[in-house]
Amino acid sequence: MVEHLLPKQRVAGPSPVSRSRLEKTSVPSEELSLKELLLLVVDDTIRGQLLLRTKSNNELFELYKSELALKIRNERNLTRYYQVLNGFSDFRGEYPPSTHLGKQFLNK
Repeated sequence: MVEHLLPKQRVAGPSPVSRSRLEKTSVPSEELSLKELLLLVVDDTIRGQLLLRTKSNNELFELYKSELALKIRNERNLTRYYQVLNGFSDFRGEYPPSTHLGKQFLNK
């Protein structure tokens, strides 16, 4: 009687782990850490975000600089972007980048 009130759409979950992804791991599956297991079952977008969270601030800034170099073709503009990025890196010190620090940097 209640069946007509329930939604008929399917709930999509994460895709099952493919055999090829499991075969590429160098350790037996019972020795995988929780982080490694999570990286196996999430989609590519989330996997990329998780991997970025494990990088140091300096590594993140270097990655961003290389992305800028691919996007910005004008050498003068690229130099200016690097100067601002390096200034922000010096300003934040050892603190992780945040919206609050970014606003403080821009207001100085």
